[in-house]
Amino acid sequence: MCDARPPMLPPSQWVTVDAAGWREHRDTVLGRGCEPGEAGSLLVGVPDSFTLAERLESRPRWLAPEERDGAVWLRDLVTRRLGARSRTSSGAAAEHVHDQVRRVLELPDHDGRPVAETVWNQEAPYLIDRVAAWCLTGDPGHDLDPLPASVDRSRGVAMGLLTGLAARQQPADSDELCRWALTAGLLDLGIKGGRAVCQPLTIPRGANWPARVAAALVVSAQRPRAVDHLAALHTTVGAGAAHLVLFTDDLIETAIDLQFLQHLLRRHPRLRVTVAPRSRRTDNDATHADVRLLLGHAALRDLAAAVDTGRVTITPHGPATATVLLDKLHPTVLRTLHEADAVVVKGGRNHELLTGTLDRPLWTGYVVAREFTEAQAGYDARPGPLMFVHAAPGQRPWWGWRGRAHRILPVADDRPVPACWTTIADRHRRETDPEAQRRDLALLLRCWPQLSRDYPDLARAEIRTLAHGLARTRLAPHDRHLLHQARLVTDPPGAPS
Repeated sequence: MCDARPPMLPPSQWVTVDAAGWREHRDTVLGRGCEPGEAGSLLVGVPDSFTLAERLESRPRWLAPEERDGAVWLRDLVTRRLGARSRTSSGAAAEHVHDQVRRVLELPDHDGRPVAETVWNQEAPYLIDRVAAWCLTGDPGHDLDPLPASVDRSRGVAMGLLTGLAARQQPADSDELCRWALTAGLLDLGIKGGRAVCQPLTIPRGANWPARVAAALVVSAQRPRAVDHLAALHTTVGAGAAHLVLFTDDLIETAIDLQFLQHLLRRHPRLRVTVAPRSRRTDNDATHADVRLLLGHAALRDLAAAVDTGRVTITPHGPATATVLLDKLHPTVLRTLHEADAVVVKGGRNHELLTGTLDRPLWTGYVVAREFTEAQAGYDARPGPLMFVHAAPGQRPWWGWRGRAHRILPVADDRPVPACWTTIADRHRRETDPEAQRRDLALLLRCWPQLSRDYPDLARAEIRTLAHGLARTRLAPHDRHLLHQARLVTDPPGAPS
């Protein structure tokens, strides 16, 4: 899709959403590229998140106190999304779009439920963008580029970064390229909103800036890598004629992701790859046109050649918003996923929405940078730890978002944060520390009354796993009581065998 700026309607012609318009434009507004149910057997769960209805109606305790007033949050979000565009920053435009977003949230989705009950919290900014395009240009399919100057800037930085990295004398291996690609997300930290806890990576200006930004990235990429499942990816894609699907994220980091893919293709000669960038301009994310531009750089000549031979496909049908949701992907991408042996998705929001829902081996890469990601990762965001996390089909490396209302986790001695019931760090610690198993089992048993309402199946499965693990260790005096309590939860008296 081109980046041409659509003409704006005069205020007297701004669109007011009605039933007829909604029937025509519903799927475009919701970023849906397929028919309901078309994901089929790929979709094995729902995201561990919360809907806009919950946020707007219940003052959820799993959010920070200052974020619980849903009406204030929505109005502020609309103002921020439109305020980033010089052509839509008027108060009148924001007020009109806010009212129409409210109207859209009350209208029925395909299954008859109000849209507010079917749209996840992470989708809200992009729903607002589509409604704004509809109201202010007459076409929800138009791209209202939120930061027009940032697109050219990000493209320039991405190309300069490839130039700077190519000038290094020491060739990079897959470990370095993976680190660089994850760390590059910090170069545009803050574009999508949300309060970052860690420091962004500054883009230098002035003479010889490509070499300087490359040098800064290489140094910054030495930050802690809290979870590293890269070896498992090599094992999977190196086993015969494998097919990998990559969902990209930010434009700048996508340049390094493409270098990483190029390395994988050299190392694994029978590997095929499909790259799924965004199908339309969304924040600072890479689009199909951006990836085609990057492929023109000399540092990616081997990858470009693989595209020419058909070994690599760059699909123009990627996600229409900055989220990856199986029930909204284009049928072409769904068919590709059915054939995939490995799926790699970049970005914390995509990790939150795809984890536990996809019946394919999944790797997600992101930086723990915000309080939301701290809650599911369980790591202190201040040093910006790198995550490259593997999950088996349908598996959840973390779960229990609503646990933030009940659990405070000290991710560092001086940083207690609200956390999910089970975090990625919890699982990592249990692998080597029996005391962590004991502590986590006691927590879940103590909170079972709440868990049985919010997450009965996930909590029961976690308790069973922890109890089995603890039973294989040298038992402490209190452990037998814990194991007895666990049996009462997992195998209650009178339950069918």
